[in-house]
Amino acid sequence: MCWVFDVSPSQLRGVFWSNSHRDVKMRMRLKAQFQQVMIVQQYSTIASIISRALGGKPEKRKRPGPPKGLDEKLFPQTEQELRAVFQRAFG
Repeated sequence: MCWVFDVSPSQLRGVFWSNSHRDVKMRMRLKAQFQQVMIVQQYSTIASIISRALGGKPEKRKRPGPPKGLDEKLFPQTEQELRAVFQRAFG
């Protein structure tokens, strides 16, 4: 809990009184997912660097598209469209 809310153990009582159970669960989930993404990105970067250092060719990265069967028009194509989607979802 200290890691999730960036507080010391002595400040946890205030965290429990000022956040609902749903808020605590959501924040824990988001913080854990963020850390997971960071670790995967770091691993990918290190693997790419080591490959290039040992004589490998650079990978051509293809932009991922929408899952099969879904219309591409449903997915935001620009940063502004993405921001609008988040604004509608989270206010």
